[in-house]
Amino acid sequence: MNTVTLILAVKGFMSGIAIAAPIGPVGVLVLRRAMVRSFGSGIASGLGAAIADAALATAIALGLAEVSGFFDRFVAEFKIFGGFVLIIIGWWVWHNSPPRDPGPKPASSGNFGAVATALALTLSNPMTIVGITSVFAGLGVLGTIDTRFQAAVLVGGVFSGSLAWWFILCEIGRRLRGHSNGLVVRRVNQGCGIFIAALGVIQLVALGATALLN
Repeated sequence: MNTVTLILAVKGFMSGIAIAAPIGPVGVLVLRRAMVRSFGSGIASGLGAAIADAALATAIALGLAEVSGFFDRFVAEFKIFGGFVLIIIGWWVWHNSPPRDPGPKPASSGNFGAVATALALTLSNPMTIVGITSVFAGLGVLGTIDTRFQAAVLVGGVFSGSLAWWFILCEIGRRLRGHSNGLVVRRVNQGCGIFIAALGVIQLVALGATALLN
């Protein structure tokens, strides 16, 4: 691996962290699952987000302008869909808050749903591709990609950095659960539900206001 490729790997890793770190609905979901269920459940959600980040980073790194154009053409539709999905998920999170005395954790029914939910949320948010493009531009990586191998190294770095952030967040959630009683976990879970639903409402209201102004 030459110096340019190594630098791309490092910048990709940094990009992955920068893309994943801002607190949003996926971050709240990951933290909530790590606190309420298990570390593995949180990682499952983080994996879905990391896959989505890597997929969009691949499109950008390979110069697939039609992907960006697709998001641009249907940005309003994506925002409407994402807004309603956030409200539904927020309601579900609130409705499924654990009791004050949670007792033993229920057996996991599998994490495929957690992966799929985070994947869909990340892909349905038009700001994801804007964020990836901005981070890539800020780090000056796109102009240095000459081969598909280098693009793959960059995307691998993005995936690794994003997943690394989710590991950190899940560890925070696990430690919070270990030092919190059932009531605190319940209140945090309810707060997560309110926050996620509020993001959906804000997204829909902002879209409606923009449509009226135009």
